[in-house]
Amino acid sequence: MQDDRSAQMLLRQLHAAARNECTSGSGAVRAQCVTDTMERAVRSYGSVVLSANFDRYVNAGANFGRAFLRPRLISGPSGPELARYYPAEARGRTGTVRLDCTVQADLHATCSVISGNARFADAARQVSQRFRARSTFADGASTVGARTTVTLRFETGDV
Repeated sequence: MQDDRSAQMLLRQLHAAARNECTSGSGAVRAQCVTDTMERAVRSYGSVVLSANFDRYVNAGANFGRAFLRPRLISGPSGPELARYYPAEARGRTGTVRLDCTVQADLHATCSVISGNARFADAARQVSQRFRARSTFADGASTVGARTTVTLRFETGDV
């Protein structure tokens, strides 16, 4: 298990299997059975990535489905608008920057660079100031405080 996506898929499968196995008891007893069953399965894999994602699952409590949801950004600069952020010193070059973004109370996202071309990092931070997220997930829960990863690709044709 080497990436979050694979770990989250496996956790969903483990969750479904544990729910099928834990059929007796009331809501709280059954929920604890599911968590305990999943914890044993996660330990048996011996994967740090899977364990970290399981911690996210446990912290989500009853909102397991939301543990891995990411807020959907609904606005930000389009391709042509990116041109004004394109760094002058990088003209003629392309670059990709990954951002880790958290939705704030005003629905703007605050982002930090987690990887990518250093020439484009400042431009990516400036672009991210224009990001806005939906106020709720599909289930009605607030997106405030939720995190997502955004990849920006700066192309020479953007200029």
